[in-house]
Amino acid sequence: MKVLFVPIEELYESLMLFRDDELYKARHNSQIISLRKVLNDYFDPTLRRIEVKNAVLTFPTYFYEEQDNQPVIFSEESDNAPVLFFEEEDFNGGEADFFVLIPPDIVPTSNTAAEGFFLQIKAKIDYFKLFSKTYQIIQT
Repeated sequence: MKVLFVPIEELYESLMLFRDDELYKARHNSQIISLRKVLNDYFDPTLRRIEVKNAVLTFPTYFYEEQDNQPVIFSEESDNAPVLFFEEEDFNGGEADFFVLIPPDIVPTSNTAAEGFFLQIKAKIDYFKLFSKTYQIIQT
């Protein structure tokens, strides 16, 4: 009689594992704190060193208002030097909406294992992030 219940018990256990996994996914969303928790739960559960940071937004500098109706002069023509309004380091990854900072000691040393590791991280991030958001993974 016990032989008849073994497949049902195995099915029940796999269903409970699936249920727990789906409840975990439902409790987390694309907010930075939630994404950070998910990544640390899966990839660095003891030390929890993975960070998720927002990109720095640099707002444009406006030099000319149409209502002023005045010409804009940035430098003398004799200077022949480019006029810089922002230094290159002021821009923090203009293409990404957020950064995932990974400590190097949790990344495997072999190339194939490291590729698999980064694919797993990307899969987790892609599952939880909003579709319109872009990101970069940076080893710190």
